[in-house]
Amino acid sequence: MSSTVIPRGVTVVKWKHKTDKTTQIKYRVRIVRKDYKADKLFSDLDEAIEFLKLSKSKRGKDVIYNLSEKEEQERKRIADFIANPPVKIYIDKYVDDYVKTKPQITRQQIRNVAGTESFYKTIKNTEIEYRDSFEKNLKGLLSFALASKRKKKFGDLKISEITSLEINNYVRARLANGLKKSSVSREMTLLNKFFKKLRHIDNQFLNLVNPLDNYDRELLQNRTTKREFRLSESDEKTLFDALEIYPNPEMKQIILLSLLTAMRRSEIVLLEWSQIKENHIQLIHTKSGRPRKVYLTAEAKQLLNSIEKKEGQDRLFSYSVDGFNGSWMHLRTRLGLSHIRFHDFRRESISRFIQQLGGGNSILITEILGIANVKKFEENHLPDEEASISTEHGLLQSIGHADKETTKVYTNLISK
Repeated sequence: MSSTVIPRGVTVVKWKHKTDKTTQIKYRVRIVRKDYKADKLFSDLDEAIEFLKLSKSKRGKDVIYNLSEKEEQERKRIADFIANPPVKIYIDKYVDDYVKTKPQITRQQIRNVAGTESFYKTIKNTEIEYRDSFEKNLKGLLSFALASKRKKKFGDLKISEITSLEINNYVRARLANGLKKSSVSREMTLLNKFFKKLRHIDNQFLNLVNPLDNYDRELLQNRTTKREFRLSESDEKTLFDALEIYPNPEMKQIILLSLLTAMRRSEIVLLEWSQIKENHIQLIHTKSGRPRKVYLTAEAKQLLNSIEKKEGQDRLFSYSVDGFNGSWMHLRTRLGLSHIRFHDFRRESISRFIQQLGGGNSILITEILGIANVKKFEENHLPDEEASISTEHGLLQSIGHADKETTKVYTNLISK
């Protein structure tokens, strides 16, 4: 305790904690005058005396009033934060409960979780135009005129402040940042998953209207753009001439396997021998999250049989995904093939299958390649053409299925 003499107007207040029996001391200043009233507790005696002195002058009372106002505002802000936290608090809770709890055993699983976490971090930090509760009550263009001058991070908004209009503004902000529509659409999918789970995170949102249900989807129309690519004979020769003498034979094997199976980079690089079956490759951890089979042609089987098994290692290749990507980027730049992306080998593989089997066999092709979404496959890879009775369109009408996804469920390829 301070050795300062306790003046009149300051009272020592003592009490014992029930748990640890320690003594707590506070200094109380109670003022009851016609022109001013106050009742405050201080941990420090000098602070209590200073407060008492300030209360005796007009300027001092103004200082006290301003400090009290700030304290009250801070108290209200903290109380509001506790009662109605910003959306970033709920997003963090969702990530902890539904993202980080996913399996993280394989490299692909670890990458998937880290990628999803990164997406949600970006969502929280994206600044959007917003309107506060007062502006939302205004009618007409005045509300939007005010909002157009104000920005706020999406993560700092409260759940009650997020409507379909805020989602629209989020989409506009991401597009203005140069993001592709397909990428923004992926973020919308993640946001939709978050809002659907809110009722399981906090029961005050049991009847919450999902703002993703009614946002303006025209903002992301025509998000799928077909990349027109075929691997030219000259580029293929340049590439494979270099691969023949490339120090690490795995580079050639990985690229060839993509051309023969249309598998994605991470699916090939992280492939394990236990996934290789007699006539197919069993993929468990895929981009869609759904296991799929990739059927093997004679050429693909021959390639796999030529790959040497490493003792004590189940993986076919020693590259990490990032390590392979760095080596591939360096190689294509050195060869003057920077216009070729690794994913283009998947496109080229699909194009070759179409040439062999015909564009009217998309169900067969997607089954062989393990592609789940037939409609998306056709949008990205098949040329536009009129339907006729000789195509799958006639088959669909004949068997009574509304779409090829349904027909695919009834389609099986059985090795004989």
